[in-house]
Amino acid sequence: MDDYLREDTLDNKTTPFWTPLKTVGALWLATLGGTLAYQFRNNSLKLSQRVVQARVGAQAVTLGALIASAVVTVATESAAASPARGPVFPSESSKH
Repeated sequence: MDDYLREDTLDNKTTPFWTPLKTVGALWLATLGGTLAYQFRNNSLKLSQRVVQARVGAQAVTLGALIASAVVTVATESAAASPARGPVFPSESSKH
């Protein structure tokens, strides 16, 4: 059974290396680092306040990225499921 698990988890043919969640995680990490760097320019805040504000900013960006990736995923899946059609023009009978 151990060989089955190892083969299943390490099979790169079925599991892509870079997934949308890794992209969102990288975006969160970059945003957290950027907002921390920005917060350290403000000397009037304590360290705990800086960290909390940076985390909240990173969470807001991450939430937006998750929503955007969900929209893209749904749009891609619905486009792949529907047959390709040409442009739709109004019929002659609908004109008055």
